[in-house]
Amino acid sequence: MFFKKNHLFFFLFIGHIVCGQIVCVEACSGTKATVQAQPHVTIYVHGTTTKFGLKFLSKFCKEVSFGQPGIHNINQLPECALLKKDAALLQQYDPERFDVEHFYTFGWSGQLSFKAREIAGKQLFDELLALLKNYKNKYGVYPQIRIITFSHGGNVALNMAGHLPFLPCESVYLELIIVACPVQKVTEKLIEHECISQSYVISSTRDLLQVVDFYKFEKKRYFPERFFDTQKTNCCQIEVKINNRGLGHIDLMRSFMLHLPYVLKLADSSLLRQPYSHREVLDDLARGSCCSVTACSIEDPCFRFYNVFNLPQVIRGIRKPEKISKKHRIKHHKKS
Repeated sequence: MFFKKNHLFFFLFIGHIVCGQIVCVEACSGTKATVQAQPHVTIYVHGTTTKFGLKFLSKFCKEVSFGQPGIHNINQLPECALLKKDAALLQQYDPERFDVEHFYTFGWSGQLSFKAREIAGKQLFDELLALLKNYKNKYGVYPQIRIITFSHGGNVALNMAGHLPFLPCESVYLELIIVACPVQKVTEKLIEHECISQSYVISSTRDLLQVVDFYKFEKKRYFPERFFDTQKTNCCQIEVKINNRGLGHIDLMRSFMLHLPYVLKLADSSLLRQPYSHREVLDDLARGSCCSVTACSIEDPCFRFYNVFNLPQVIRGIRKPEKISKKHRIKHHKKS
């Protein structure tokens, strides 16, 4: 009798696995925990901000909002928030990587100081750990964590990495997408942390704000770098251009978001050409012996570059009209 019961339980267990769902009944409480597909969580970390800067920007573009301090679901932002539009755009072009339902923001002081970024990094770690446990309780599995950072938000994420691992006995997939980060020696080596599963570093030669934050480290003064001094194979560094022109800091913050999914897919495919409506030119560039950087140039005649006078349009991601000279038109393939 005991032998038959064990066999019956075994077949029922296998049946649940085939259906893609395992129901575990707790003997004491009688509650059920459902194991579902692993969610993909995305967290956006903004860069340096000031009260004056945000107040000035709000006069031209009230849709700019980075959320309250800490980690919050993007649904808590105002309906008109630009980050909501960005999240929807990312999901539209790469639904396997991005999911609006699991998209969050991390707000921090935005102060231009090492200490502020250290504090924010510790807070990010603590809140990510709490978020992981909440997902485990709700979905029965830990989610994949993907952090998109802009400017010094990248150094906040790297400070967070200094506190890894999240869990002592279980690994968590952690991906960093670092855009326009001023690479500083203080946090540079943290990009090689063993708990970071994959990282993408995206910069451009025209981004002057990225490299002007003069800082002191070990009694010497340095300007930030655009890329990390690393040979780690899971760190993909990409120098982006659009219409054979480098992008500025403001360009990378919003207008570039349209192209981010394609650049990431390109990196994942080991720089193999993929179908794309814009013409791309790829080259491998050697940056000395310290690191390898890939150049990605995309042709997009509707891309609007920041030029001081068009700040509201660029911040809102408003593209140029399509009526441009035939020489620069995007070629679309007609379906037969």
